[in-house]
Amino acid sequence: MSVQVVVRCDGHGCRGWFELNNNGSSDAEVEHHNLAENGWLIDLDNGFDYCPTCAKKIKEEEEQGND
Repeated sequence: MSVQVVVRCDGHGCRGWFELNNNGSSDAEVEHHNLAENGWLIDLDNGFDYCPTCAKKIKEEEEQGND
């Protein structure tokens, strides 16, 4: 049996995705958390993942909200 593990961006209307290495569930989980090194925003508190493009937008919106 083969399993494909894909992280999809939760940005509105975004089709961004990233395929995780499929060496085992613990490896995939670690790799998911390491996506931030590739520019992804991994929001563990809310369970959302944002691709690098959407991550920039989210961070900008958060900064504007903090002003």
